[in-house]
Amino acid sequence: MAVCSTATPSPRTTSARLADLEPREVLLAKAAGAMKASMSGAAALFAAPLAQTARVVDALRQKQEQQEQQG
Repeated sequence: MAVCSTATPSPRTTSARLADLEPREVLLAKAAGAMKASMSGAAALFAAPLAQTARVVDALRQKQEQQEQQG
C-alpha cells in the first residue's frame, strides 16, 4: 500500500536539490534549443509538400520538353 506524504521536505533536501541544478544560463540555453528544434521540425514539415510539388512540376515540364523535341 502506498503512503502519500504531504510533509514539506527538509531544508537540507531542498538545498541539495537546488545545488544539483545546472546554472540558469545553461537551463535557458537548453530550453531555447529544444524550442528551436521543434520549430525547425515544424518548418520542415510544412515546407516538404511545397518542395515536393515543385519537383513534380519540374519533372512534368522536363517530360513535356522531351516530348516536344521528339515529335
